[in-house]
Amino acid sequence: MRSYPRPSRGLALASCGALVAGLAFLPAGSASAATPVAVYIAGAASNADSGCTVTSGSSNSSLSPKNLVRGHSKGAVNLVTTWTNSGDSTDVTSVTGHYSGKTNLVRKNGAFRSATLTGSGRFNITRALGASSTCDVGVQMENAVEFITKQPTGWFYVTRDTIKGSLTETVVAPGTSLVKPVIFEVYQGGKNKVTQRAFVPKGQYVTALVAGIEGGDFPILNTKNGGSVSRGSSTNTMSAVFVNAGSPLHAAKGSATQFVRFPASVSCSHHTATLTWKAGAAQVLNGAFFANGSKKGFVASPRAGQRTVLHHLSSTADNTITAKLSLKGGGQAAATGLYVPCKG
Repeated sequence: MRSYPRPSRGLALASCGALVAGLAFLPAGSASAATPVAVYIAGAASNADSGCTVTSGSSNSSLSPKNLVRGHSKGAVNLVTTWTNSGDSTDVTSVTGHYSGKTNLVRKNGAFRSATLTGSGRFNITRALGASSTCDVGVQMENAVEFITKQPTGWFYVTRDTIKGSLTETVVAPGTSLVKPVIFEVYQGGKNKVTQRAFVPKGQYVTALVAGIEGGDFPILNTKNGGSVSRGSSTNTMSAVFVNAGSPLHAAKGSATQFVRFPASVSCSHHTATLTWKAGAAQVLNGAFFANGSKKGFVASPRAGQRTVLHHLSSTADNTITAKLSLKGGGQAAATGLYVPCKG
């Protein structure tokens, strides 16, 4: 029997007493509050088998939710714990740890645009009886940013970049609570980098990004070995961006951009993309335009200010738009832009 349940894989910061549901951040009586809310939190926890108790220090440490100031916040927690086996006073395990991090949130007109969360820390677990200890002590240390914003129709992109012994959590859910999410992931493991995305209609959303480290008696990580477990300072990073439906995931790239301007977005109502020729158009003999590999347009002897409209673009898939130009001097120029879908 455990003295209390092991932290579940889906409740990383809850195990430290720090992760709070989005509704808890709203002013009383304002479940549909229009004011955006954003907080930073951090926590650390140590646990052990039921036969072992805390004889000094504390098994938990947490940083109270801090409102972001101009999109920024940071904080740290320390953990000092001594576990002793109630049936064997020589079976003592000492835990020390420190975890710190920071976050940056960018909003435009109240809507979320981008966010980063970094966290780094270290801990040491020392067992007086080495592998013979029966306390089976483990440690988790994390930080998080959680925010509520009103979003236009578009796409959430979330990327986790982890190191050894990592624990991360991602939640994006409609409304103000962390239920019925459009993105949900808990990751425990080693070095990895993964990006997820989800389409959302216009509305209010709560987003939580969690980054942490763990070690000790966690079977999934197979880390119970010898007298000590140490983790040197290392960094996990969580990042997220929001892209409006039909907008470019990134700016068009290539030499043809000096001759033709790619659209700020594709038309979600007409499924078209309009490119505009720049002043350098006089140097172009002709240009061919493609969407997802299919030829959508051809222009000979373009003029500055002339528009080229590409029709029948996909509404449910990414649109990769490519311009291939032949120059009057005999050279070639090309450029490509990537636009996110208009629908999920």
